[in-house]
Amino acid sequence: MILTERRLHRTWGPKKLRVVLETKHGLGAAPVCSTIAGMLRRHGLNPAAGAVPGLSGAQRQPHPADAAELGLDDRLQRLV
Repeated sequence: MILTERRLHRTWGPKKLRVVLETKHGLGAAPVCSTIAGMLRRHGLNPAAGAVPGLSGAQRQPHPADAAELGLDDRLQRLV
């Protein structure tokens, strides 16, 4: 699930992926962010891999409507 979501959303980091696992996939106890980051690293999907050089963090952030479109709760919307 983690790798699939990350491949679908290249700008999502471990923190957002953890919230998605808890909300969209219904995992009550999702892995901690450091575990998710390790998995992404091992599979060549580093959180920064989707970043575009030269853009500031604000320019890389997805629009809050993306979270609403996926039907995710307020916790994820605060992350975008």
